Amino acid sequence: MTDKHTQIAEQFAETIDLLIAAQEAWQYHDIVLTKQLTHKSRTKIDAIYRRMNPDWVKDVVR
Repeated sequence: MTDKHTQIAEQFAETIDLLIAAQEAWQYHDIVLTKQLTHKSRTKIDAIYRRMNPDWVKDVVR
């Protein structure tokens, strides 16, 4: 991989980590982490995550 590819891969990994952290915060009702995200950020992350994993909505609702 080139440096550009490495950079893109690292950014993608960081995005995935953020999505996982956001999911865990909502799933476990972690008030502190959730409050640190603005409503706009939560909405944006939620939209991205729903596109990546439609079953997530079912998992959280359970």
